[in-house]
Amino acid sequence: MATRARRRRLVLWLGVVAAFLTFVGLHLSPLFRVQEVEVVGAHYVDPQEVKEAVKLKGRSIIALPLEDAADRVQGLPMVREASVSLRWPHRLVVQVKERSPWGYWVRQGYAYVVDEDGVVLEGPMPPPGAPSIIETSGVGPLRLGDRVDREAIAVARRLQGWAPAILGTQVASFHYDVQRGLSVVTSEGTTVVVGRAEGLEYKLAVWEALAQKLGPKALAGRMVDLRPGGGPALR
Repeated sequence: MATRARRRRLVLWLGVVAAFLTFVGLHLSPLFRVQEVEVVGAHYVDPQEVKEAVKLKGRSIIALPLEDAADRVQGLPMVREASVSLRWPHRLVVQVKERSPWGYWVRQGYAYVVDEDGVVLEGPMPPPGAPSIIETSGVGPLRLGDRVDREAIAVARRLQGWAPAILGTQVASFHYDVQRGLSVVTSEGTTVVVGRAEGLEYKLAVWEALAQKLGPKALAGRMVDLRPGGGPALR
């Protein structure tokens, strides 16, 4: 019985050693290291820049930190989403979803392309007729990856469809000031100071009520301030 028990322990020990040696062999073998990185979905972002951000070429495929690599790729200015997956035995595939242009952010007379998150882009152009937000308070040039006021863009996106559908009026231009927030000038020449996104639905309800009560002609050329602090002001 003792001899049989020793044999079992020996077999178990040999199995552990074999498994360990196999693990070491896989870890050290060049056949099981990342040899190729393929980038899919990159049109404006440089594929080489994506590969450098992955930082896994030459690494053993065992316990690869794929999520960390995806996070690094997603940190590139033009990348909105990214995923990294292993294709056995030694190839990585990086799937990239690039940021899409929403419109223009105009600072000191120069129109920068931005997405809906306010990220400054380079390469892709917005569709024809895309909106512009004219900033009156900013100074200095913007560069790829810089961020402008995302909240102002969110308010502008809401007004784009709301004004024609609810008021029957078109948006002529958007204006932004860091103190006042977002203002909109309608096709009738009415300037409406919306401010920040907080309480937006209430502000739009007030604007709609004023338009219905006074009519578009009465508001033409006037300024409506919807920001909180004593109720809406009409000047």
